[in-house]
Amino acid sequence: MNMNPKLRDIPLLHITLFAGVMLLLLIGGVLAGTYLSGRGVVGEVRVSAFHRLLEEYDFKYRQLSQEGAAVRRQGFERLDNDLNRLEKQAEAVESWLSILKRRRQLAGIDPHYEQSYRQSSRRAALAFPYSEPIAAVAAAALVYNAGITREDEAYLRKILPLLAGSRVVPLRLSLHVLLGDFNNLEQALARVPRNFASPGLFAASVLDKEVIYPDLVILKILAGDIPSASIDIQTALNAFPSGGLIRLAAEYFYDFGSLLRSAELFSALSDEAALLRQADALWLAGYPDSARTIWAMFPAHSKALYNLAMTALTLEEEVDLLQKLASGTDEDISRRFGLIRFSRLFEAPRAVAILDAGRGAASPADTLIDLEILRRRTEIAEMTRIIAETWLLLERYPGEEDLYQWGAWYFDLQRSYAETSRLLKTAERYSFSGYWMGLHEAFQQIRRDNLDAAEDILVDISAINSHWTAAANLGRILEARRAPARALDKYEQALAAVVGTDDITASRIQVRVAHCLKTLGRFNESRRALEYALDLNPDNLTARLELNRLE
Repeated sequence: MNMNPKLRDIPLLHITLFAGVMLLLLIGGVLAGTYLSGRGVVGEVRVSAFHRLLEEYDFKYRQLSQEGAAVRRQGFERLDNDLNRLEKQAEAVESWLSILKRRRQLAGIDPHYEQSYRQSSRRAALAFPYSEPIAAVAAAALVYNAGITREDEAYLRKILPLLAGSRVVPLRLSLHVLLGDFNNLEQALARVPRNFASPGLFAASVLDKEVIYPDLVILKILAGDIPSASIDIQTALNAFPSGGLIRLAAEYFYDFGSLLRSAELFSALSDEAALLRQADALWLAGYPDSARTIWAMFPAHSKALYNLAMTALTLEEEVDLLQKLASGTDEDISRRFGLIRFSRLFEAPRAVAILDAGRGAASPADTLIDLEILRRRTEIAEMTRIIAETWLLLERYPGEEDLYQWGAWYFDLQRSYAETSRLLKTAERYSFSGYWMGLHEAFQQIRRDNLDAAEDILVDISAINSHWTAAANLGRILEARRAPARALDKYEQALAAVVGTDDITASRIQVRVAHCLKTLGRFNESRRALEYALDLNPDNLTARLELNRLE
């Protein structure tokens, strides 16, 4: 599946954050020193009574620690009731923190009291809704030995902005991890404050802890501060040369630094995954023989087999390796890619049979395989049937935006514009946001001769996405408006996005470039543009005909 086009040019680390490791890291500090003196507080009698009850509670707790399990169980119930009474006399943040510290103590001994801890923290947050320490404890209590429900997530997102001080920023960062904000780059950019990567935000006492560095490095990468991230990587390697940080550094250099340095770091790790990543780095660094030697060490590993097939020196070797992949049973993405590639060696009927047999009983629902089957069936089935099967596929995978994008492309290709319109309306209900939706809406406006609306849509797409289609279609609109110079500029933008990656498309765009140049009276340049179009794709008949007309 393709990444959101807005993020296509941003390199991604192949690591994930160390989720939850540092959660509660600072809670002990937040809760420390909570015995109050009550000096200067209005209602001193109430505060003194609170402290007296607190001292009595602590005395009972120490006594219970010396008793047997049955006695302690009954005693803990009484202590829980004592804390309920203490809550009624808590008038300050510090008082609530003292209670919550003891709630957490009970929960750590007996899970029966975990819910009391969470409920008490919620009551404290209601009493002091803008208190950072209370918010920190409430967040920690909510995720203490518990999964996060949708209601919990909504509550955590509500209190996250309160966690702004340097002492609790690591806690907030961990909460972002647990809430899935680092599941993909788009979510991280949208939900994680960019100032998390600011120098000095993390306290010095936090920076001497290994667990903070992976998150700090990734935040700086998200903020675009690659040099600072590199410094943090080296600092972490020097201070904490653990396996986790070596892997982090290896992935960092794979994406942002030296591929050979990445391979060297991966070689320091002995697990299978690290060796395979070392091979990837060596291949990209220009050492194919070394890479293939490592892949060959794992004849049963789908990714290794797929990479060997893709770099095979002969067609026979490639077919043999792909056949091994296709006959496998694991659900690895590499095996599925290999199965699809193997099927493309055959005509459509046999290809469909291979794909259907190779999907595996463990996963009868497979988006990639099902789409490939439908794509191959377009070669042998009637259009009306393929349209019906396309809708069945979309109903089977209602949340898969990439399938809707393919469906819109196919419907337009078959000039089934009513189906395209219906598909776009369905996609809107799923809140899809890909550039393709705007693109097909622009096509609809063009078909209605509403060029102004189409141009506005395409300009908006071009502002956030560099895909060639928006620029090329803007060029067609400008040509229709007899503005060849402006159209030429748009075609050149489109060419910049496809040259070197899609020669057939680049050849088609070159024909439009030649047409604009001819309209502008630049006949020699037009001829050269058509010759270049034929260099890119000798089968471009339109380019050949246009060139003959210029002769």
